[in-house]
Amino acid sequence: MTIRFNFLVFLLSSLLFLATAGTATACDFDGDGTDDTFSVREENGLLTYEVFLSGGGSLTETGFSPLTAVPAPGTYYTSTEATFGYVDIDTFFWIIKRPDMTADQLNFGITNVSYMPGQDWNGDGITDLGKFLNRCGTRLKGRCARGPVTGNFLFNGTDGSETFVNASTGTGFYGKGGSDIFAADADNDGNDDVCFTLPLRRNPRIFQIKCKSPVTDATVFKKRVGRIFESPFAVQVNGVTNIVTWKQRKRRNGVLLFLHDTQTKRRRKVPLDNVPVNAAPMRPLVGDWQGLGSQQIAFPGTDGVRLYNPADSALSDISFPAGTPYDCRTTLLGDEDKATFTSRNVCKVFRKQCQ
Repeated sequence: MTIRFNFLVFLLSSLLFLATAGTATACDFDGDGTDDTFSVREENGLLTYEVFLSGGGSLTETGFSPLTAVPAPGTYYTSTEATFGYVDIDTFFWIIKRPDMTADQLNFGITNVSYMPGQDWNGDGITDLGKFLNRCGTRLKGRCARGPVTGNFLFNGTDGSETFVNASTGTGFYGKGGSDIFAADADNDGNDDVCFTLPLRRNPRIFQIKCKSPVTDATVFKKRVGRIFESPFAVQVNGVTNIVTWKQRKRRNGVLLFLHDTQTKRRRKVPLDNVPVNAAPMRPLVGDWQGLGSQQIAFPGTDGVRLYNPADSALSDISFPAGTPYDCRTTLLGDEDKATFTSRNVCKVFRKQCQ
């Protein structure tokens, strides 16, 4: 009887874990639980935002933002439906469209900053804000590359019609100026964390990935991942976050993925051929566009978008609106031209350690 009871407790706790650690749908504009495909394109000197809804139909905001804006849609008002938003990097305002088609405007920016939209730092289902200061420019320089990066966060409070009501804030240090920074629910508790790459002191060509909670500033995950050639990202596979390191294989027109399970700490190697390698903006896109409760990885190319599902290793095609595809979770927007550490360039900064 005791064994049966303990098994039921284990089963219920496992189901609760999967419910709390399930995929967020920051790009779900119609509230059906499936991410919608989202693109941005230039029209008449402005940016037009368009969404293909998973249930059919589309949403279009013509001339929604300036060309210099950083697209930042998210679930700002309700945890079930996304709305359009952007960061105006010229005026430092975060502009969020309300369901009644008016807009909230929040001053949350300074010059030379990178923005991270689409994340839920405190696990309430509502999109929060994040920005990172002291990032390097287009070249890795010693003082900049070694210096600490400051992260500032605003945890959204909402009454359903107004955002950032009684909002709270957080701050902390997240890597170095040359670190790659991305979001991941690294401890699988339902809250997004900030992850960053760090070269090892004795062998800088080998990297460690460290993740911290913006709410508590505590380290929640740390793992040595080997060499890094492209910017890492995270994908949820059957309710468990996997951190993905990867490299392009241009001769095979494909990529080589390494999926690091944050629960078991094991690594899975996945070679993919005939997959576009010119991913835009900076790396492959992530979302649950198939409504499976487990995320897929999209590889945008000049001839379309190829979709890989890590849960069953299936490859398929998916349609995005015309323009540059986004996934509502793209890591550091406004950061596309900034240099970051890789195993190829890190010794330019850490010369003594590489000898």
